[in-house]
Amino acid sequence: MLHTLVDKVFLITTINSERFDYIISHLKENDIEYQIFVAPNYEIITDKIKVLHSGNDNRASISLLSAYQSIIEISKLCDYKSISIIEDDCYFTTNWQKSLMNFYNNIPFDWDLLNIGYHPLHDTDTIKKLYNEYAYIPENWHHTTHCMMVKNTVYDYFLSLYNKWNYTIPIDYMFNELYKNNNFRSYIPSSKFIYQISIRNDVYYIPGNPIRFKSTV
Repeated sequence: MLHTLVDKVFLITTINSERFDYIISHLKENDIEYQIFVAPNYEIITDKIKVLHSGNDNRASISLLSAYQSIIEISKLCDYKSISIIEDDCYFTTNWQKSLMNFYNNIPFDWDLLNIGYHPLHDTDTIKKLYNEYAYIPENWHHTTHCMMVKNTVYDYFLSLYNKWNYTIPIDYMFNELYKNNNFRSYIPSSKFIYQISIRNDVYYIPGNPIRFKSTV
C-alpha cells in the first residue's frame, strides 16, 4: 500500500547484507512494491573523511549517505514527484496501513518530507511540536531515517547539502537541516507503527517482537 502513495519506493541494502532475506520477505508480506538499491561497499570508501558521531570507522555512514544521494539524484532525473526510501532494517507493525492513512489523511496535501518511521528510542531528546492528534512537526535531533517519504520540492536542497557538508554529517543530521528549514513542511506521525530493528547497545520494546540485528552504522 505504501507504493500507492508515491511514484517509487526504494529499498536500500548493502552487499552481503544479513538483513536482505528478512526485508524482502517482510515487504512481500506487507504488499509493498519496491526497487532495490545497493549501497556502495564501505570497504572501498576512503577513511580520510570523518563523519560526525559515526565512531572510529566512518565508511559505513558514508556508504549510506552515498545511497541517499544517488536515490535523490535518480528521482530528480526520472522526474519522480514523490518517493519513499526504506532501509533494510525496517519493521512494519500489524495494522500499520491504518495508522499510516490516519496520519497521511490528516496532514496538508502539500507536505515536503514525511518521516513515517522515526525512532522511538529518542523521544526524550527529539525536538518536535504537536500539529494535531495524528502528527507532529519535527524540528531537530534524533529522528532517524529508516522509512522516509520525500517530495521533489526538497531534492535540490537535499543534494546541495552534500556540497556544503562534504559527507561529514550523517544522514539523519542532513534531514535535520530540512526539518529546521521553514521553507519545507515536514511531519512525523504521533503513533509509532514502523520501527528500526537494528540495535547498538540499547534495547527497547517493539510490538510483535521481531528478529533483531546488530547495527553496522
